[in-house]
Amino acid sequence: MRRKIATLLLALLLALCTGSALAQIAAVDGHNSTKVHLRAGAGTNTDSLGLFFTGTRVECLSGMSGEWTRVRIEAQTGYIMTRYLTTRAITPQQPTAQAVVSAGHALNLHAWPDDRAECSGTIGHGEIATVLGETHEGWYLIDCGGERGYIHARHLSLDTDRGYETARIDGGNADRVHLRAGAGTNTDSLGLFFTGTPVKCLSDMSGTWTRVRVGAQAGYVMTRYLTRGSVASEQPTGTVTGIRANSSVNVRQSPEGDVIARLHLDDAVTVLGETHEGWYLVSAKGFTGYITSRYLDVVE
Repeated sequence: MRRKIATLLLALLLALCTGSALAQIAAVDGHNSTKVHLRAGAGTNTDSLGLFFTGTRVECLSGMSGEWTRVRIEAQTGYIMTRYLTTRAITPQQPTAQAVVSAGHALNLHAWPDDRAECSGTIGHGEIATVLGETHEGWYLIDCGGERGYIHARHLSLDTDRGYETARIDGGNADRVHLRAGAGTNTDSLGLFFTGTPVKCLSDMSGTWTRVRVGAQAGYVMTRYLTRGSVASEQPTGTVTGIRANSSVNVRQSPEGDVIARLHLDDAVTVLGETHEGWYLVSAKGFTGYITSRYLDVVE
């Protein structure tokens, strides 16, 4: 009986060793694409389980000799076309993201894409994470300081617009400039933003108009009203008003978006701009976000 048990244990050990030998580590390589589908089966007609960025490491559960390789990416198992995997060093194409969490709080990362899943780490407001992939249920797989896990898209602000420069608004003789919905003065204004306000350019600054992001808003500013250099700020200050002394007002990621912080009566802010829906983009206490105009007294 003991000999039989020993034989079974040896067979199990050999099986585990064989499985480990097959578990080769590779990385996603989308070639001309920044991300690749993880499929439920070995075929392009099977369901996509998500999109994973070039540079993301995978554990191969089968050999890489066929058209498809079965892989594991954290909690997810599926198939990737072998031509989109590499065992060589590769330049990652993984974007970064900033956590959008109430100030002073941390949010759990989950072991798989479900709010009920066990915690695999935490991320706090404003922390920067590397995005490894996105499932089709609105969850991202991220790496934050070595802690990996899944977080819902509503808690992340993605930076996928790498490669362009930052600039500042310079209105010249005007203290503020329109952010337009399109590249033309006949398009809708999305708001007015003050000289000195930083913007992220989403196109180069060679044409008449440059596409930019200011806060959570993307639109167009005339290139002549942007500068790469320093400029004297004309951003007014503001004071929180219209609330009780023991209460607070929400600061949001975008107009009517998620709450990222709270301000109290008489707190001072720097006003970066004003949208036409009655929201101010403000900077205060190390964060930038939107506050409704009815709770802000602006001194210009």
